[in-house]
Amino acid sequence: MGQAVAHLSIQAMHEGLFVHQIGGFDAEVLINDFEIPDDQVPISVFTIGYIGDYNELHPNLKELELKNVREKKSERLPFLRKIWNEIIVRLISGFFY
Repeated sequence: MGQAVAHLSIQAMHEGLFVHQIGGFDAEVLINDFEIPDDQVPISVFTIGYIGDYNELHPNLKELELKNVREKKSERLPFLRKIWNEIIVRLISGFFY
């Protein structure tokens, strides 16, 4: 499935579209809302579309978008610092594999 979505993403970008995979979806909600047959199980969810203009968003959505960006950056920062420090230590010691 991963390769299928990867190739779809590449083709979409070639066509000027963007793909965003959605994690943490509720399969039961999808099954019920979209009347998915019992023998089928959603394993991947993604959106495909054009990037919109941030300035055209409703003020409430702008606030939510900025909040999400700030949270993502703050969540990644400790991890990135740890990785960067490890890379520097290995480069300095000549032990990078």
